[in-house]
Amino acid sequence: MKNEFVPIDVSMLANLYGFRSDSLRDSDHTGNYNQSYQFDRGGESFILRISPSSEDASALRRSMEYLAEHFSLCSPVVEPVLSNNQRLVEKITALDGTQYCVTVTKKALGKTHDLLGPDTLPANAFAKIGKELAILHDHSVMIGIEGYNFGYWYDNENCFNVLDPDAFEDDRIVSRYREYRSSCIEQTHTESRCGIIHADLHFSNIIIDSNAKRVTFCDFDDSCKGSFLMDIAMVIFDLGVILQCNDKEVVLKNLVSAFIDSYNQESSLEPVSLSQTQDFLKLLELSLFIQYYDYYRKLENVDGWLKLFFDGRQERITADVPFLAW
Repeated sequence: MKNEFVPIDVSMLANLYGFRSDSLRDSDHTGNYNQSYQFDRGGESFILRISPSSEDASALRRSMEYLAEHFSLCSPVVEPVLSNNQRLVEKITALDGTQYCVTVTKKALGKTHDLLGPDTLPANAFAKIGKELAILHDHSVMIGIEGYNFGYWYDNENCFNVLDPDAFEDDRIVSRYREYRSSCIEQTHTESRCGIIHADLHFSNIIIDSNAKRVTFCDFDDSCKGSFLMDIAMVIFDLGVILQCNDKEVVLKNLVSAFIDSYNQESSLEPVSLSQTQDFLKLLELSLFIQYYDYYRKLENVDGWLKLFFDGRQERITADVPFLAW
């Protein structure tokens, strides 16, 4: 879960992207696996990400090219930025001799959220997210699935898919995970709403300005073929974890309804119902539990998203309680 520290040569990065070395600073948008910085150039701000040394450069390049095509269609996505070498992905050698991948996007207006309270976002924010996600999916259909050679979601490790579930200690949870995974694979191939999905659409990858007039999606590294229901399910799932308020079930139900209603109003695809996301919601719950359980168990002090997710989660999974009880 923690970022890999990269000893970087700042002057080399400054030359690649044309900024003053002293303008590089830590970014307020940090991921679990990337080291993120911010720099200024020409009166604008940019996000520079250094990916782990294990990153597949060709896969990252494909994701950035896909992001660039979305941006060219005016999709609600961050703008990818070319280096001075006219590349979307640069490979650099750090001070310790290790090679890393670097990408840059223009900083979007707004902020991401790790936790949500009752008044964190304006009431129209969730409807706006639904509308912009529908636009993203419509544009994904326009782009198609053949040009970028993305694999299916079940071929790679991501929030929905565990590469080695048999290594997990609880056979009952693994068995339940496999049942939901099989169901979701079947739905993927019978679902009409299918294309290239984001596959990591939690609220840390959704940038929302203070008035909810603009919503921007970022971090397309996990993009893959799948059902658009999976992106919808992940927004609902993360909202269900990070929302903290009185009468949570009532508030959550209203926000999810606003999100789905707005999605359906904007989308040119077949309307979505909450019931169609249920298997994907349970798959997410099981997959993330398996993927992060060992890390969670080793922590002395657990807070933030991990605490919210894991508190009472094993009991819910064992009892096969639906992620949403309504």
